[in-house]
Amino acid sequence: MRNQFQRPCDVFLDSPGCLLGDHGFMADPGRVQYRHNTNSVKLYHYTHHRYLDRIMRDGLKAQLPVVMVDELPGLHGLHVVEALLEPLPQWMTNSPYFGNLGLELMRAYVGNVLLQITLPADVPGVYVADAAHNFECKHQKRRGSSALMLGYHCRTGHEVCQVEANSYIPLENYNGGHVAPNANITWNGVGVAVPAKYIEICDTQPLM
Repeated sequence: MRNQFQRPCDVFLDSPGCLLGDHGFMADPGRVQYRHNTNSVKLYHYTHHRYLDRIMRDGLKAQLPVVMVDELPGLHGLHVVEALLEPLPQWMTNSPYFGNLGLELMRAYVGNVLLQITLPADVPGVYVADAAHNFECKHQKRRGSSALMLGYHCRTGHEVCQVEANSYIPLENYNGGHVAPNANITWNGVGVAVPAKYIEICDTQPLM
């Protein structure tokens, strides 16, 4: 641990669970949505139309590894399916820091078909992470300026990946505080983290 914080980002690098919202940043209003009169939680996932048949048959596979977790043993070996707390969060379309950068990246790389994931509320291994740290470097690359002014060294991406891992909060414990809350459904290794029985095409399609 550093003896003295020299950059604003150092507190987040050294303190797992540290929230941007507790350090003067405007947190996103999104919260975990529970399905009415059921013990289940609703999450949302965008994809391309060409993947629909496979997803509806086989489920969603966790393929992205959680990296920079040497000091976070509970996250070792995990891979994730990324999801959202809302169909179209404010932080994607009208962030006070990133504008519509999230929507721009979603359209370019992820797809515009919205799926609804309904999971048992007590399912283990679901977290809410703050994507704002990674967006800080994406904003620098695409917009040419720092949005959060945290002082990250963005050349390798190691620092923002470390802080995103530090920002993991179990879904049931998330009560706000992230600037860009992103739900991560984890699996130990590469495998189906969300079986097809929990997935449906969402009634609302904000990007179509």
